[in-house]
Amino acid sequence: MRSRLVWRRAEGCERRALLSARHIRRPVYRTCSLTAGAKKGGGWGSLNRALYSDSIADFLAREADEILGVLARCSDFAIEQTQRDAWLEEIRILHLALSPCHGSVYFEYSIPRMGRRIDVVLLIGPAIFVLEFKVGEQDFALHALEATEFHIQGLELDWTCVTWDADFRYSSHGWEHWSFCGDRWHHINNKERRNYLKNAYRVLLTRARQGMVIIVPPGEERDRTRSPAFYNPTFDYLKDVGFPVI
Repeated sequence: MRSRLVWRRAEGCERRALLSARHIRRPVYRTCSLTAGAKKGGGWGSLNRALYSDSIADFLAREADEILGVLARCSDFAIEQTQRDAWLEEIRILHLALSPCHGSVYFEYSIPRMGRRIDVVLLIGPAIFVLEFKVGEQDFALHALEATEFHIQGLELDWTCVTWDADFRYSSHGWEHWSFCGDRWHHINNKERRNYLKNAYRVLLTRARQGMVIIVPPGEERDRTRSPAFYNPTFDYLKDVGFPVI
């Protein structure tokens, strides 16, 4: 499903780039690298982030079993067969997809504030791509990993990408405040909670120094929790106030 993108570019800036909403800084240290020959606990310091990192060119030149061995050796958790199979499938997919690309690849990239790992981070030119694989999964509704206003407060980034959800949606009556609970959306009537939601979007929308991409999902008719009616008025409003569509 393709999302519609609304592009805002700072005046006088010619460089265009897409930065994921889950902001990742380029790591300085690598936990395990085939080229570096690092071993688990091998004195890379406390800022280790990725279980495996390499240039895309070197990644493409290596066999899947070789990369898998590094991931398994550097992991600090027990490796089940399902995890091994998932890693092999991710490697296979990326070997096919990255053949024309140049940059860096990071597997199992740690996010300290969230206590989680991102499956794969790609640095290609000025763009950062955050990939979350769900090998063998049929339902993806519960697997989203987003950066909230808490994780990005105080950050200033050149380029950002913000996904606009249905919790703060535009209508003929103005902005509406919603909360998803259980299996449906509920109106937020408490004034303090309404202001909190509005301010959360203010934080998300003011992190960029040069430009920002806003993604407004098209919705899905067959899913009553993601009806297009929840998103279309917001998309139309942003377009009407001057955001060009890309």
